[in-house]
Amino acid sequence: MSTGRGGLGRLLTSSGVSNLADGMYKTALPLLALQLTRSPVLVAGVAVAVNLPWLVCALPAGVLVDRVDRRRAMLVANAVRAALLVVLGGAALGGFAPIWALYAVALCVGTAEVVHDTSAQSVVPAVVDRAGLDRSGLDRANSALQGLELAANQFVGPALSGLLVAAAPSPRSPRPPRCGWWPWSRCGGCAGCSAPSAPSRRRCAATCWWARGSWWGTG
Repeated sequence: MSTGRGGLGRLLTSSGVSNLADGMYKTALPLLALQLTRSPVLVAGVAVAVNLPWLVCALPAGVLVDRVDRRRAMLVANAVRAALLVVLGGAALGGFAPIWALYAVALCVGTAEVVHDTSAQSVVPAVVDRAGLDRSGLDRANSALQGLELAANQFVGPALSGLLVAAAPSPRSPRPPRCGWWPWSRCGGCAGCSAPSAPSRRRCAATCWWARGSWWGTG
């Protein structure tokens, strides 16, 4: 890491920005899942997958960080997270973002988050030593890093993500088809509509049911 207090400042800035992005995507990912499925179990599973790597990978990440260059581990972890989220964002904009992709991205990004944050915590003593600070300086640096990570990840990031989602223009959805909208048929499946014969009514009702199911994803 860089010598002097500038190295500590850059570490805090990097960690703060990374955790801000973590807090934002942890809120945005379940919201994206709501656009792909109506199953509450699958949506809740995305939220679980986001935090599961901290339970499963924390100890292996600590072992890994002790054996590699921590600065490089932080850079690689951030690069992996950025690449995965860019790919997922492009797939979502293109209309190809299946629910399993959200689970895969949540697990991979969460694992990279564990590696990055563990490396950031482990590198603090070396940065403080190079900055010429004493033990009280180490305590202050650790407190600043922990507080910054908590504020960005748990408070500012989710709030900012929610504000962006609320401010974003909602996609204008065409009106769902209803009986009587098609000029070539009068659907006998709805009140107020009538068809000249029973077979015609059955055909119209079947067509209306299919259209409603296809439109709303309930068919």
